[in-house]
Amino acid sequence: MRLRHLSLRDFRSYSEAEVDLTEGVTTFVGLNGQGKTNLVEAAGYLASLGSHRVSNDAPLVRFGAERAFVRAAVVRDSRETVLELEIVPGRANRARVGRSAATRPRDILGTLRTVLFAPEDLALVKGDPGERRRFLDELLVARQPRWAGARSDYDKILKQRNALLRSAQPVLRKGSRGGTLTPEEAVSRETTLDTLVEWNTHLAAVGASLVYARLRLLRDLAPHVASSYDEVSAGRSEARLTYVSSLPEAVAHRIADGEVPEREELEKAFHQAFEEMRQREIDRGVTLVGPHRDDVTLTLGELPAKGYASHGESWSFALALRLAAFHLLRNDLKTDPVLVLDDVFAELDAGRRERLAAMVADAEQVLITAAVAEDVPDALSGRTYYVTKGSVSAEEADAAPLTESGTTSGSPADATSDDGGADHDCRRRRQPRGRVHGRPDDARGTRREFGGGTRDVCCRGRPPDGSPSGVGSRSTGCRRTRVPSGVSTHASKPTRHGHTRRAQRTRRTQRSRPAAARQQHEATARGPRMECRCRRGHRDVTVGRSRRTGCRGPRLSRQLRERNSHGTGGVDGVGDPADLACVDDHPVDRAGRR
Repeated sequence: MRLRHLSLRDFRSYSEAEVDLTEGVTTFVGLNGQGKTNLVEAAGYLASLGSHRVSNDAPLVRFGAERAFVRAAVVRDSRETVLELEIVPGRANRARVGRSAATRPRDILGTLRTVLFAPEDLALVKGDPGERRRFLDELLVARQPRWAGARSDYDKILKQRNALLRSAQPVLRKGSRGGTLTPEEAVSRETTLDTLVEWNTHLAAVGASLVYARLRLLRDLAPHVASSYDEVSAGRSEARLTYVSSLPEAVAHRIADGEVPEREELEKAFHQAFEEMRQREIDRGVTLVGPHRDDVTLTLGELPAKGYASHGESWSFALALRLAAFHLLRNDLKTDPVLVLDDVFAELDAGRRERLAAMVADAEQVLITAAVAEDVPDALSGRTYYVTKGSVSAEEADAAPLTESGTTSGSPADATSDDGGADHDCRRRRQPRGRVHGRPDDARGTRREFGGGTRDVCCRGRPPDGSPSGVGSRSTGCRRTRVPSGVSTHASKPTRHGHTRRAQRTRRTQRSRPAAARQQHEATARGPRMECRCRRGHRDVTVGRSRRTGCRGPRLSRQLRERNSHGTGGVDGVGDPADLACVDDHPVDRAGRR
C-alpha cells in the first residue's frame, strides 16, 4: 500500500498543491513554519478522518476559504483507488471513492492506512488518559474499520445518558435522600429510573464490546512495543502496557494481570458497576463507568513512565508505540501501511537515529519531514522535496534560502538603494554596517554619529517606509525612531519596543514643548548647536533652561571650540565673547567656560 499522488486545495497554508510520491523514502525539507507537516497531516486525515494536531476541522481550511479538498491516489496490490474528501467546518464532510460518492465519510476508512509519528505523540506518555484511549481506538479502527461505527454509537449513547442524569438530577436527588415527593414528582422519578435502566442496557452492550476489542488489541500490541523499545533504546529498560479498567475491582484486577474476559462477562460487570455507582452518578450528573473512563499505564522497568521517565526515554517510548502499531498492521494486513515520521530525527541522538533508520528502511513507503536534510540518516536516502512558504518543488528554489528571522539573504533589507522592497512599500535607506542605531550588539556606550542625512534601519531587518519620525510603518510595523540629521547622540540600550531611551525622552520633550520653543529648537538644530556649560561636564541637547543648573545660556559648539583652540581668533563669526554670557550673568571666557 502506498500513495502515488497527493492533491490539496485550500488545505491549511496551501491554496493548491500537487505532489507525486514514489515507493521508498520521500523527504520534505524546509524551515519551520513553511508547511511540511501540513502535507503529511493531509495524508493522515484521509486514513483516519482526524488530525493529530487539532480536534476540529476549522483550522484545516485555509483562512478566507469556505472548504478544503484533499485527494489522493492509493495503490494497493497493483490497483489504484482515488479518494477525495471535502472538509466543510461546521457541517458534515463529504467523501468520494473513485467516481462514486460515499454514503458516509467513514466508508472510506481502510482504503488507506497510515502510521504517523509526530512530536505531539509525546502526550501518549506524559499526557492525559484521553490521549492513550485515542491511540488505542484509532489503531483499532485502522486494524478493523468496522469499529468506527461502534465508537460512534458509544459516544451517542453516552451523550444521551449524561443528558438524562443532568436533567433529572433534582428529582433523583430528592427521592434518594428521603425527601417528600409530590405525586407528579414520584411518577417523574420512576419514569426517569426506567429510562436510565434502558440506557444502561445499551451502554453496557456497546461498552463491553469496545472494552473487549481494546483488551485483545493490547494483548497483541504489547510484544511489539517491548521489542520496538529494545531496538530504539538498545535494550536499556523493559516497556510494558497495563489496561486500567473502571469496572468493579474483581474484574479490573484480572484485566490488569493481562486476562481478557469474555464479552458476556464484561457486560454483566457493566450492569453491576451501574448499580454500585448510581448514587454517585446522580450527584455528579455524569457517567462514571465505561471505556471513556479507562486508561493504559505505560511502565519502564518497575516505575510508570509518566513522571519518572526522562525526556529521551519518553520520546523513545512514544516512538516504540507507533512502530509497534506499524508492525502489528503489517502482520495483520499482509501489507505495509504508509509510515510517516514528522520531525522525528531532530529529537534523537545519533545512535537512536541510526537504529530507527535500520528499523524502517524496509518499509514500502516512508514520508519524512525535516528542517535540515542532514538530520535524516543516509540509510533513508530517497526523493527530496523542498517546501517554502506553502509551495513544494523537487529542487531547491533559486532564491537565497530563508534565514531564521524569516527574511532572505540578498533581500531588500541588504540593499542600499532607496527603492521600496518587493513585499512592502519601503523607501528608507539602510544604515551602513556598524552604524545601525539602537541595535543591542552595538549599544554599549559607543558614540554614533548620524550626519549627512543617513537614516535608521527597520527593527525587522528590512528598511521601513518613509513615515515620519516616531510613526510606525504601516506595512512592517516598525516603530523605531529616526534620528534627526546632524544630531549626535550616544547609542544606548534599546527598550523592548526597539527605541532607545534617549530617543524616547527627546520625543516626550518635543511633544510637551510649546510651539515657539519647538521652532527655536529646530532653528538652532540646523545651525551650530549651542549647549549650556555653566557647570563643567554638564550637557543639554536642547536650547532651554538647564535641568541641573537652571541656566539658560548657550555653549559654543564643539566645532567652534576646536577652531578657536587652533588660534583662528575670535569665535569665528559668533561675535564678541561677551555676547555669549549667560542670561543669569555668568561670565563666559573665549573657550566658553564660566
